[in-house]
Amino acid sequence: MAKKCPGIGEGVGAVKYSRMQLFLRRRRFIVNSKLQFRLLATSLAYVVFVLVILAVALFVPLAIRMWTAELDSPEAHIDSSLFLFLHSYFWPAALLAMLVVGLHSLLTSHRIAGPLYILQKLFERIQSGTIPRPRAPRESDLIAEEINYVNQTIDLLRGRISNIKLAYDELDRAILDEGSSGSEHDQLQIIKAKGQLLGEALGYLEIEP
Repeated sequence: MAKKCPGIGEGVGAVKYSRMQLFLRRRRFIVNSKLQFRLLATSLAYVVFVLVILAVALFVPLAIRMWTAELDSPEAHIDSSLFLFLHSYFWPAALLAMLVVGLHSLLTSHRIAGPLYILQKLFERIQSGTIPRPRAPRESDLIAEEINYVNQTIDLLRGRISNIKLAYDELDRAILDEGSSGSEHDQLQIIKAKGQLLGEALGYLEIEP
């Protein structure tokens, strides 16, 4: 069977996308704009600092020599030529370095902001009263170990709450079955035993004062 071309919709008016377009549509590189732009600004600030140091080290000595040398001397001609040569190549290279570092910063921050976004959604589900399923991190995530630790905690919490719900259901059934069969004493013992199981299940959860 021939594969369908990727697109949105079907028929004559269907919009088809290349692999690169589909890749860009599937990935949101700006997940947490505040965090990612702060990391970007920090990275660019370091680049600017290094470039300023290099510019001072390269241009200031030449400028001083040009200022102190005689105008028609061979040294002044050599220094001025060297100054113009550095000026014509240094700043394009500096802009290219800032561009590369900026793009790399966005890609790297995406590997941090993406997992944090997943954690935020997991905690929002928990706040709404739903214990979500764990979300496996991507291999490229920089905080994959932390995500795995949260997943282990969620798995443990899911198991504990499942035990609590099971103990509560058994206690509820024992209360509803009271008087339907057996003596009252036996029914009370069953209810007491179910209540103890529920208490043990709840004993796992503690609230810090």
